[in-house]
Amino acid sequence: MKGKISITVILIGILILFANFSLAEKEITIGYTEHYPLAYKNEAGIASGFIIDLLKNIDASSEVYTFKYLYGDWDLTLMALEDDSIDLVAGLVEGEERLKIFDFNKSTLYLSWGTVILREEHTVESILDLEGFTLGHLKGDYFALGNRGLINKLYDFQLDVSYKGYASYTELLEAIERNEVDAGIMDQVSTRNIYDYKDIKDSGLVFAASGLKIATIKGKNTEVLNLIDDQMNTWLNNKDSYYYERYDDYFKAAVVEGFIPFYRSYKTHIWFVLFWLFLMILYAYMEFHLRTRELKDKNSHLIKIKDKSERVLKKKQRAIREKALAVDALQDHIKQFEDLLAFITRNVSLNHINSEEELFKEILEQAFSLVKAADFGYIYTFDKKKNIKIIDAINTEKPILEGVKGKYLSPIDPAVQITESFIYKTLAYCKNQEASQKLKRAFKVSKESLIVSFENKDVHYGGLILEINEGSDKEFHESIIESMLAFKNVAESYFLNENYYEMDMIFQQEMIFSLIKILELHDLYTKGHSESVANQGRRLAEYIGLSQEAIHEVYWAGLVHDIGKIFISSETLNKIDPLTNDEYEMIKKHPVYGHDALKNTKVTENMAKIVLYHHERYDGKGYPEGIQGESILLSSRIISIVDSYDAMTSDRVYKSKLSHSVALKEIEANLGTQFDPKIGRQFIEMKKEEDVIHEEVNDERYR
Repeated sequence: MKGKISITVILIGILILFANFSLAEKEITIGYTEHYPLAYKNEAGIASGFIIDLLKNIDASSEVYTFKYLYGDWDLTLMALEDDSIDLVAGLVEGEERLKIFDFNKSTLYLSWGTVILREEHTVESILDLEGFTLGHLKGDYFALGNRGLINKLYDFQLDVSYKGYASYTELLEAIERNEVDAGIMDQVSTRNIYDYKDIKDSGLVFAASGLKIATIKGKNTEVLNLIDDQMNTWLNNKDSYYYERYDDYFKAAVVEGFIPFYRSYKTHIWFVLFWLFLMILYAYMEFHLRTRELKDKNSHLIKIKDKSERVLKKKQRAIREKALAVDALQDHIKQFEDLLAFITRNVSLNHINSEEELFKEILEQAFSLVKAADFGYIYTFDKKKNIKIIDAINTEKPILEGVKGKYLSPIDPAVQITESFIYKTLAYCKNQEASQKLKRAFKVSKESLIVSFENKDVHYGGLILEINEGSDKEFHESIIESMLAFKNVAESYFLNENYYEMDMIFQQEMIFSLIKILELHDLYTKGHSESVANQGRRLAEYIGLSQEAIHEVYWAGLVHDIGKIFISSETLNKIDPLTNDEYEMIKKHPVYGHDALKNTKVTENMAKIVLYHHERYDGKGYPEGIQGESILLSSRIISIVDSYDAMTSDRVYKSKLSHSVALKEIEANLGTQFDPKIGRQFIEMKKEEDVIHEEVNDERYR
């Protein structure tokens, strides 16, 4: 009996040990390397970084696994993963060669791309400029050695480039600093470290946009990857999740840090803009102070004389109201310049995307993965002829669509919306029978559609469409709209990059318009004059057959032709009584002041000479230099005519305006003396043709 009890006790003990062993958490070793701020070892020797924090959070919530972190050089870490010495590697790019030996989780933890950094004395605008360089790179780095890496591209161009491998980005940066190599290949997110070193800058070259994921040796640790993907999907569906909280903590300073390379490239422009902003704000502040003090004096005076006359009192009160409006206008103007300064600080960084097709395929895949209710979907843009171009489809055949204009698609407003079947909505909108038939054959009918429109300044660039099968009981929830805005922003970043030059020109134009508005506050009698001169100058330049470049030059010079008046006192400019000789001589200097203000930047240097000569006369009796005939710039001769015409046909306090016909007779009478005779006759012909067109339009309206 005792023997049986002993055997039973032993069996129970074995079962308890087995149960404890089976309940123990499985330890997973995760290799990581220096990849700031995604993964790195902090000063205390502890694994840190954006991706490490995500893994630690997943580890804390798991009862099955416990994660251990192992720091090492990049190439040694990859070798350890291949040898099965470690279980996972954090922050690895999913390349074609790597897919043969590694498995990856599905969700991208961070989207990045490669870039080139170099010593300050070098200039690199394209990869062709790397000829003869010694180029450093991280050993085993995908952005250097992968199929889409820079070294393969350099081999394709057959460039003479030498290479040196380093174990970490720190070693690479130190090698560039001591001039051991000319340049280096880095992950773009890690370039924030380059400003800790001397004479190193970012070239701006970008390539191989790729998602960073978690990797394991093929066929192993699939459950761990699934655990990571499940948690990522939960986080990405909630904008208040731990993922976005950590993202903001690590990357919220990206805009400020992005200003450093922008400043190095455009510091002349930036200082010019800041100089003018300082002058305008200082001037506005002085005006505000003087106007405020004047208002206080007026108010005191009105209080003293209020018993004398009710009529005088009302007149003074009206004057005070007008002054108050002027002060409010000045305050609004200061606010506009403050907003402009904030805009410069906030918008100096652009996303760079390597491939439109690859980017949009990934957007479709990621959006489809995020929106669980979706059964199939499409992503499209437009070709150069504005025809619809289907880039990719998922869970359905890619539609074959030829020669259908984008204008036949139903407008999307708001830009992210849940609506009825996309094809039904489009067919209801499209009135072209042939286009309707093509669209009907190409697209599959659905129960409900989630549509994301890619736009920029009311220009429709394309869109993303996710669909639910007809007859399904699923539906899209409104909560997904906020998440889809992220895909809209990524897509529009691509088009923002493509249209950077256009944006730069718009910025320059807005700056010039702001300066003109300041001039109009300073010189009350020229309100609208600059725009009128610019528009009429452009029409005259077109009429006489100048090139587009010359037409553009005339227009912008017309806008700023009187900018030098800002250096002349407001009292002199707005004086009602006749000017003294000294005052008139001062006003005659405004072309020189304008020229000196505009000549020192690339944005306005071409306008400077035109502004300098716009008051020269054809007979040589003008100012400031007294040159004559065709020695005067053609653009200046054009502006001289339209400037005089607008001045004659506009009311001033010191004179009444002339009629259109009388002004043309004045110009005709001064051909060969004040004005270029040929251009002057062409201006008169143009205005008479405009009169005929106006008469025909009025007759048509009357009929």
